[in-house]
Amino acid sequence: MDLGKHSTSPDFFIRVRAPSPHNFLWAPLSGLVSTFHSSVFRDSRSQILSPLFFSLTGLFLLLRRFVSMPFAAAGSLSLALSFPILWISEQTLSENLALALFIILSLQLVRFLERPKCSTWITIVAAGSFLFLVRIEGIAFFLVATMLPFFFRESRLFLRERFFSLVLPSATFFLALFTLSIGVSTPFYITIAKALLESFSESRLSGNSQMNFSALSSIGTRLTLFATYGMLPVFILAFMSISLLVRRRNFLALSPLFLTLPVFFYFLSPHIASDHPWVVRRFTFSIWPIVVFLAF
Repeated sequence: MDLGKHSTSPDFFIRVRAPSPHNFLWAPLSGLVSTFHSSVFRDSRSQILSPLFFSLTGLFLLLRRFVSMPFAAAGSLSLALSFPILWISEQTLSENLALALFIILSLQLVRFLERPKCSTWITIVAAGSFLFLVRIEGIAFFLVATMLPFFFRESRLFLRERFFSLVLPSATFFLALFTLSIGVSTPFYITIAKALLESFSESRLSGNSQMNFSALSSIGTRLTLFATYGMLPVFILAFMSISLLVRRRNFLALSPLFLTLPVFFYFLSPHIASDHPWVVRRFTFSIWPIVVFLAF
């Protein structure tokens, strides 16, 4: 691994030279995804750029459900030219594949909420399961993606009528996948559990005022980071769009945002070195594309 120069200036650039096609084997089962992807795209450059192509195409299709073609094209182009995407396009990281899977999951979720179909539900389950194998956050994404339809009337009625033929098999499949993952990746989950317990213990020992100050300080640090790489104006536009959509009660357009809520925790604690732009990884594959989506 060549970390290059250690700096906090905007030109700081970390390059990872991974011996494997993707440096995301957080659990042995994720090797299945890596092997499959490498067998389809044998060239190392294609292995990196192909997920980005699907990501941009998916974002364009997602935007087209709400805005005209020029705005959809502008949104996809803005994502393609943004610093986080340009940066991961040079890396062999899990974010490349997770970005494509997350956008596909968001697109299929919106499609299902608009018009529930069995095929769309199966695509949601498949995308969520693959995302879980690529990133640990996939657990939360899968749960939100499969629970959110129960808050929309049409999709709720659809799933209730097919609970035993569609919902229960999907839940059983993911539970089996999760159980298998725990079985083959026990040390990893023990490490995660210890880290969460330590974090919880520290938060209990510190007072409320200290916790509030720490949270505000962390958010301020992230906003400074976003401003450094030209991301802050897009966040501001997205926040204005959220306010407008809430006022109009357009919860369908907000559903991709609901999907990202579990990882908003990274605003407080990204659990990664704060060196620029390494910490941007936490926001690149889920929060950032949805922020771009909401901005347009």
